Amino acid sequence: MKRIFSFFACILLVFSLCSCTESVNMGVLTEYQRGDFEAELQIKICGKESLCSLEKKSERLFLRLHGLDGFTFVLDESGAGIISGGTEIPLGGAPLSVRDVYLLFSTPVAGAWKIEKSSPGGVPVYVCSGDGITLYIDACSHLPLKIIYGSTEVNVLSFSVK
Repeated sequence: MKRIFSFFACILLVFSLCSCTESVNMGVLTEYQRGDFEAELQIKICGKESLCSLEKKSERLFLRLHGLDGFTFVLDESGAGIISGGTEIPLGGAPLSVRDVYLLFSTPVAGAWKIEKSSPGGVPVYVCSGDGITLYIDACSHLPLKIIYGSTEVNVLSFSVK
């Protein structure tokens, strides 16, 4: 009788350990935002697509649109500006689409986020939805793959943490 009880207890223990799910939260999934990084992006705003480079240094984002050489958008919490020829010109109010890019790469971790694990095309990703933002984050590396916010869609072509 003791052997049968021990056998069933072992089986229950194995099943309970195997059924444990991985616990993730937005703090873990958006860890890439805390440090410096570089990315190549394809941005689609209101149906128009642009390729650009994004670099984060300290708390500032530097956005360079391909085909618009000599100009770099600078984005931070206080607003936006343009750098050209070593001179930085502040913009009174950041154009909404440019400001969206800053918001997408400084996503708040607080709030109600719905996090689901999915495998579109066989690639395991976390789909995180909240506050009108949908993030697709690689389940293995926890790096962003795609970000959607309103009419702005950002596809991350390459991403490297510095």
